[in-house]
Amino acid sequence: MGSGALGHEKGAHCQIIHVGFHYYRHVENALMRSMGLRKRQFLFLKRLEMINQGVNPDEVTYLGILSSCWHADLVKEGQDYLNSMIEHGMEPEMDHYSCIVDLLGQAGLLLEACDFIRNMPICPNAVIWGSLLSSSMLHGDVWIGIEAAESRLLLEPRCLQHSTADQSIC
Repeated sequence: MGSGALGHEKGAHCQIIHVGFHYYRHVENALMRSMGLRKRQFLFLKRLEMINQGVNPDEVTYLGILSSCWHADLVKEGQDYLNSMIEHGMEPEMDHYSCIVDLLGQAGLLLEACDFIRNMPICPNAVIWGSLLSSSMLHGDVWIGIEAAESRLLLEPRCLQHSTADQSIC
């Protein structure tokens, strides 16, 4: 994405303010979301540039890259970077695996997310199962949702839903 697109975006923002459309919350929110996406894409591209220039990234850098992949819906790239991390002799931690589960779930790849969780070299925690549960609710997959909820409850039995409220007690 070239700098011209950002220039057009800033021009559009100025025009929205000049005409008075910034008083319409949905117009301003849409523009802010678009600018936020540009910022995340910029951070993602800077991290990629760093790796391509031969800088050896650490676990924190990889976590940032995986998070950027999640924000940009880059499933294949996220999986590739997790594999790259392993190839460079680093052991992914729970947060790295959680990013991949979030990424797969957000994309609606719930069966792949389940397989990924089952094949992780470390035991998934309640956060991972909660992420899969949220994704299954988002995409309407009842059976995967039940599996995720049961697995989460085994790890955190106190994490039950109130019958009168829509919030968990955890």
